[in-house]
Amino acid sequence: MTVRADREGLEPGSIVAGWYEDPEAPDLERWWTGSAWSDTEFRPKPEDSELIAYVKSYRDLGPTSPTNYLAVSALVQATICLAVSALCLAIAVALPAAMSMLVGATFLIVTEGVVVLVGLWSVGLGIITVRNARRNQDRRLQHAIGASVIAATAVMVAVALLIAQAPAWWANSGLAG
Repeated sequence: MTVRADREGLEPGSIVAGWYEDPEAPDLERWWTGSAWSDTEFRPKPEDSELIAYVKSYRDLGPTSPTNYLAVSALVQATICLAVSALCLAIAVALPAAMSMLVGATFLIVTEGVVVLVGLWSVGLGIITVRNARRNQDRRLQHAIGASVIAATAVMVAVALLIAQAPAWWANSGLAG
């Protein structure tokens, strides 16, 4: 918090005592007694540690951040979902023998289920970030729209694979009574 009581006409006592940016030397902190600046107590401004700087960088991932890096995150997640979904489709088409084995079929069905869940999460993030991009001068709007479209595509492919593979898996699993 920057306190410039002497220059901004703040009432003495309106700001609690503590170290604040010196109004005359922005690279220093000066002790504010609660009613006046100290004439003898100065210290250099503390530098952010690497950990604090790293944590502060995550402020830009918030859904209302003007930089909207959450849109980029949603785009990356959606792209990974689409790649995994396409890989599952390729395995199901290229290796039909794997689908006849219970372990292979179970692995693909579980993977597709995870793709559906992460894809739905990415669609939700995409929708949130589209709204945010429109509020913040369309920053990252293309990323947000792309994330929504790619994630929705990944979910549709994974759901189609689940619908196609679930009956055979159910029959092979021995759970069908």
